[in-house]
Amino acid sequence: MKKLIVAALMLTTSAIAAPAMAAPVIYTFTGSFSGVNGGEFTDVAATFTGIGDTSTITNNGFSYLTPLTSLSAFGSTVGTFNILSPVSFYVNRNGYAGLYFSATNSYFSGQNNALLNYKGDTNFETVPISFNENPYAATFDTDRGSVTITNAANGTFAASVTGAVPEPATWAMMLAGFGMMGAGLRYRRRSTTAVYA
Repeated sequence: MKKLIVAALMLTTSAIAAPAMAAPVIYTFTGSFSGVNGGEFTDVAATFTGIGDTSTITNNGFSYLTPLTSLSAFGSTVGTFNILSPVSFYVNRNGYAGLYFSATNSYFSGQNNALLNYKGDTNFETVPISFNENPYAATFDTDRGSVTITNAANGTFAASVTGAVPEPATWAMMLAGFGMMGAGLRYRRRSTTAVYA
């Protein structure tokens, strides 16, 4: 029994060192965008929606980066664009949040002081953001051709963390606990009683 308890404690200690939960997170940017997609477009109202996971967030000392598993843009006048280029959500210590397209080393972002301490891993209520005057010509591939954004205005940002999924370490800790409870119940049943004649 002592060996079982020691093993369970060791397993629990290693499990505690691992992150407890991984959770999908949805980042949303809205604004009026201008740029090029075949021909030029001006002040098109659109919403960018990106999905990532809190367990993949990294910190390079200045920005928190979340690789996105999907990103789409929707505008009522232009329909839906599914972005095919590799992209990450980022937020930096100056309060800028945006989308970084690594293949073209380009991005667009907006600033709000409410984002100064945000790490990208929790819910964030919709706030207005001031887009950079020059979004460095963010260029990316979509299922409807290449798009370059040259200007953005009237922006907002929000984030929503959805239901968390337990990581393997959490499952291991739960199973160890159930095993200890079962062993304890079984050990009690084996107790003997002395009968005197």
